Amino acid sequence: MRAILVLVLAMILGGCATSSSTTKVAATKSYDTLFRINTKCEPCSQKGYETTIDGRTYRSDIALNCCENSRTIDTSASLKKVYIHRVIDLADSQKSVKVNGKSFKFDKNFASIFYMALTTELESRGIYVENSSNSPYTYRVDFDFTDIKSVYSLGASYLNSKLVGTLNIKNINKKRTILITTTQSVSDLNASDPADFDLFMNLLIKQSANKVAQEISKL
Repeated sequence: MRAILVLVLAMILGGCATSSSTTKVAATKSYDTLFRINTKCEPCSQKGYETTIDGRTYRSDIALNCCENSRTIDTSASLKKVYIHRVIDLADSQKSVKVNGKSFKFDKNFASIFYMALTTELESRGIYVENSSNSPYTYRVDFDFTDIKSVYSLGASYLNSKLVGTLNIKNINKKRTILITTTQSVSDLNASDPADFDLFMNLLIKQSANKVAQEISKL
């Protein structure tokens, strides 16, 4: 019976990969799904985080709803300004999930979702997002997704994922390169359709944005 379930899931996931990039509308729709997640506000600096999403236990290494989001916009002259210069997506060949040892590709624009999530996170922390880096004092941010490892056990109904990227921040006074790594695990996830993974991939991308916003907040 389990072999049949694996075969069915493989056929479904295999059919969801496309050669074209996710459109802006699709990325916006994916990001909008994040707003339906009503999670308790927790400090982003804590080591572990656990919540329940649609009856599933969700664990991550950073809060999904950071307490910094409650901060008001700083209108003082010392307002921190950021220009998100470039976000580089993962290669299509890297975008896959392993189901019982077999890899299946999925189609998702990580860069677009990350950009929207990071913009929201920065603005909620009182940081102004510029449209250009004309001022030498504006922080220019570049982010490059470099790797993802996502493994789903059909028998255990368990998803475990890790997303890695490189953050570069610079202005006239500072220049930093930081490795950004974030992890998640989802228990009691009975996946039978690609849509069952979509929300959790969006949350994983949002976790990366939260971590980047944390680093920028420290500057």
